[in-house]
Amino acid sequence: MRNICFLLAVLLLSSACYDKKKEDSLRRKEIELSQKEQELLLKEKTLQIKEQELSERVKQLDTSSVNPADTAVYNEALVGNWAVKMICTETSCPGSAIGDTKNEQWEIGYQNDVLIAKATVRGKLVRVYSGASTGRGIELVARPSEEQADASTRMVVRMQLTSNGKLTGIREIMRAGDCRIVYALELSK
Repeated sequence: MRNICFLLAVLLLSSACYDKKKEDSLRRKEIELSQKEQELLLKEKTLQIKEQELSERVKQLDTSSVNPADTAVYNEALVGNWAVKMICTETSCPGSAIGDTKNEQWEIGYQNDVLIAKATVRGKLVRVYSGASTGRGIELVARPSEEQADASTRMVVRMQLTSNGKLTGIREIMRAGDCRIVYALELSK
């Protein structure tokens, strides 16, 4: 009888330990699920913010709400060859540093009312921008090239024609993973 009681006591204690291990495992899984849920909520919120920003940009580009200052205009002063000097002023990307400089030659012209800038380095075409000149300034977007491996990279150029016949502005490069590089631009004929 003692043996049976002893065996029952051992059996009850071991099942209690087993339940405690199971309970601890369940708690850990609950905590992990809660953390993953928080991460997903954060990502969802980030996506909502990006969607809202995109929606605002689409509204700005909506032709029904075009401001006369935003209407594309032909500007003869832009046509021609320009020497471009770029200096990095902001970066969050590996491999680039503030103060980095680049020099390019841009041939700016019009094709079917679209402003086109062909960027060359040492005589080799490296990029083509297209966009418009408006009353507010010049905005160009780099066309993806056939060799471009990373289609998620986006380049935007915003410039103003200065009173002395030069162009000044910025070139912003946005890559996946919140990587961004901003160059100050100075163009002269």
